[in-house]
Amino acid sequence: MKRRAVLAGSGITLLTPVVGCLTTRKRDGETGGENGQASIRIVDVTADPPPDLPIEPAVSVVTAEATATTPASIAVGWENTDDRAVRAGEADSIVFSATRSKDENVQLLAFDRIGDRSEKVSFEDCWYVSGDLVFDGDYEVIDLEPGKRHTAEPDLYASDDACLTSDSYEFETLVSVEDQYGREEKTEEWGFALDINVG
Repeated sequence: MKRRAVLAGSGITLLTPVVGCLTTRKRDGETGGENGQASIRIVDVTADPPPDLPIEPAVSVVTAEATATTPASIAVGWENTDDRAVRAGEADSIVFSATRSKDENVQLLAFDRIGDRSEKVSFEDCWYVSGDLVFDGDYEVIDLEPGKRHTAEPDLYASDDACLTSDSYEFETLVSVEDQYGREEKTEEWGFALDINVG
């Protein structure tokens, strides 16, 4: 079923060009890395306790340090730990495919979920999104059989060309789960913090 819409509090960003992690321009107090570029590294990820839902979250670091060819990235997934099939949504939002941090300085983007990366991302002294991030406005649910997982690996970008400061950046979303017949819906909030080192 295709119903992709934005959940309140999901952090989805529409029609916003986003500048990425490696840049020659930095926020106050940061120094540049090699060739004047800021070295961005994820040093830790701390997740909220699992919500009271029949699906269980997991978040981990995939690529800790951004380079000129690869942004830093994480993996976010949900596993159905119940003994029955469930539906979870919104499918992109719960795996942080297009989500800004609470302070709006960091953006997570999973192009395998939201579109062709080659048409959205360029590198000219920094990682940035060169095309608009347009979503169709539908709300998508994902069907999960017992033991099955729904995952994504979003990359990490700064939200403007001032790049980032070393800090802890918080992300959150709403997660809705219902049975396979569309009944017994329950919604909880869940999120995590990324500790970022800039040098």
